[in-house]
Amino acid sequence: MADAEPFVFLPRRKDHEYSLDHYQHRFYLRSNRHGKNFGLYRTRMRDEQQWKS
Repeated sequence: MADAEPFVFLPRRKDHEYSLDHYQHRFYLRSNRHGKNFGLYRTRMRDEQQWKS
């Protein structure tokens, strides 16, 4: 994906922080989407409903 165009993975939301990485056709995220503590998630899609912890 070195030559891929940049894109917005997830639109900004108040108080939601996340970091994103990509490895072997999956996205790996560190996110505080459920509160002040961060969780680790993986997904193949941008759809937040598809995130697996």
